[in-house]
Amino acid sequence: MRGLDDVCRLRVGFPVSCLEPSDEEGRRSSRPAEVTSLPVRLRAVIGHADLPLAELARLKAGDVIELDGREDGLLSLCIDDAVKFTAMRGRRGGRLAAQIMSRIED
Repeated sequence: MRGLDDVCRLRVGFPVSCLEPSDEEGRRSSRPAEVTSLPVRLRAVIGHADLPLAELARLKAGDVIELDGREDGLLSLCIDDAVKFTAMRGRRGGRLAAQIMSRIED
C-alpha cells in the first residue's frame, strides 16, 4: 500500500468532566495534578496568507508577504486551531514574549 510511510498527526480530546475525579457520591473535585501539569502547546499567530503554489515557489529573500493580521498589532494565541487569547508582542529577558491582553471565551 502507498502512503503508509507518511507522517500523520492524531489528536485525542477528552471532555474535562472525564478528567475530573469524583468522590463516592459522584461529586466532582478539583482536577488532579497529573492533568493540570500536562504540557499544552500555545502558538502565537501574527496573521495568515493564502498564496498560489506557483507564487510560493517564486518566493525569495527580500520578498514581502501581506498578512491578514490585526491592524491594532495584537497577536492571536492559539491552542490547536482555536484562538484563546489576544496578546501584545514584546520581549522579556532578551527573548520574544506575549503579554495577554484578553481572553477569548468559547
